[in-house]
Amino acid sequence: MYHLMSAHDDGFVTQVSDSQGHVWWSNPLYDYRGRVTQFTNGNGEVTNHTFHATRQTLESVRSRFLSTDFHDMSFTFDGKTRHPQKMLTF
Repeated sequence: MYHLMSAHDDGFVTQVSDSQGHVWWSNPLYDYRGRVTQFTNGNGEVTNHTFHATRQTLESVRSRFLSTDFHDMSFTFDGKTRHPQKMLTF
């Protein structure tokens, strides 16, 4: 099995599928920096990424499926090492 990637004119990936036609990842939204802020997994789960406005670090990852939040992670970074402190909510 191999993966096929589709892209739009600017070169951003719009879909990842396999040779059987199964779509694994699609409908991405990109921010002005080219980072993926939202996408849909093959099972219909929608995942959102948010970034800190000034530090540009990842702040949260939240997944939603059938109107239920089932994966919610928040990240904070100390000012020195940039190692994330992760908080999970399921």
